[in-house]
Amino acid sequence: MANGGMVLGGRVGGALAVARALGDLQFKEPATDGEVTVGKLISEEPYVSATDLLPGRDSFILIGCDGIWESMSHRDSIDFVETHLRQEGPQRTSEMLCEHAIARGSADNVSATILALNWS
Repeated sequence: MANGGMVLGGRVGGALAVARALGDLQFKEPATDGEVTVGKLISEEPYVSATDLLPGRDSFILIGCDGIWESMSHRDSIDFVETHLRQEGPQRTSEMLCEHAIARGSADNVSATILALNWS
């Protein structure tokens, strides 16, 4: 990295998963240790995009932390929610999704929120 850092095991400095980057202040300020200076390794500036949601196409929004994506692809998670949402509802489906991610071997933080879009 240009600021003197490194990525080890997919993590900044071997410690920080980018999904939690907003709260880890030690990675946002340059630091000097003896003769070694390490610059700002991550930015607190979020990437933001907008997507139009459409009735008939979009039925839910899934927000998940990195533990979900560690063991499931985006397509796997969407298929899982589509299979269970109507029968189980958003709260139970999000619990089931987390349980499924853990059963598939996720060892990271696992949480999910599903917003069901009930178009009128």
